[in-house]
Amino acid sequence: MITDLTKNLIAVQYEENLINVRLNGSVLVNDFELSEVNQNTVTLEFNVPSGISQITRLELLGETGVLSDSNLFVPVEVDTRFRYRMRVV
Repeated sequence: MITDLTKNLIAVQYEENLINVRLNGSVLVNDFELSEVNQNTVTLEFNVPSGISQITRLELLGETGVLSDSNLFVPVEVDTRFRYRMRVV
């Protein structure tokens, strides 16, 4: 079984390698904030770029490619600050 210490180390490495967020397969978000890794969880926040009416896919990118991706459905009707949590389990 992977220990909590190992999970936290993985989350820290993930945080250190994250360089971009990509929405809906094409819109890059370079301006995002990462919080400290807390209990094996990486949290990031960003403003949804104007012109996006819904988020259907969220990809977190590292230097060498996609670190993680999520299919989701989030309608966006007004200026929106989006918070995403990724937990290492």
